[in-house]
Amino acid sequence: MKKILLVAAISALFSTGMACAKDYSSVVTIDGKVTTPGEGSCSVSVDKTAISLSGITDELTEQGASASNPESLRIVVLGDLDCSSRIAKHQIAVKFVGDTVASDNTVLANAVTDASAAEGVGIGFYDSAKNPAEINGAGVVVPETKYFDYGLGLVKLNGQTPTSGNVHGTLTIDIERL
Repeated sequence: MKKILLVAAISALFSTGMACAKDYSSVVTIDGKVTTPGEGSCSVSVDKTAISLSGITDELTEQGASASNPESLRIVVLGDLDCSSRIAKHQIAVKFVGDTVASDNTVLANAVTDASAAEGVGIGFYDSAKNPAEINGAGVVVPETKYFDYGLGLVKLNGQTPTSGNVHGTLTIDIERL
């Protein structure tokens, strides 16, 4: 009888634990491309897959201005021998893709739209000289060093008053064959 009570108590304990469990989902993004022989296989790698930006509303960089201290992002293009050969011949480029603000293709729009969103704020994209860099434009030819240095930072949108809140954006980096 004691064994039955013990089994019943353990079963109840596991049932209670399962009822209180919280599940967390995860997302896996899968991309790929099928190539013909001689095309080569290239891939993009970044030194940071997540960047946390912060700023004070009255100290944000003005939209369209050079950044003083953007968060750095190193982009590297790697691949097989055919890819390396195409890079040496300036036949491989990267294209930056994202949802930009309507008035400027160098600023990612804030994707947060609920009550927690920062308003009048975007995410500036900068080249290695800290000047605004184009998103959704022509591809940028991969240099023989196979890497680029870019930067990201919060910006005050022209004609708007920034408010405190959350900011989120996504930048996709695609390979282009020239």
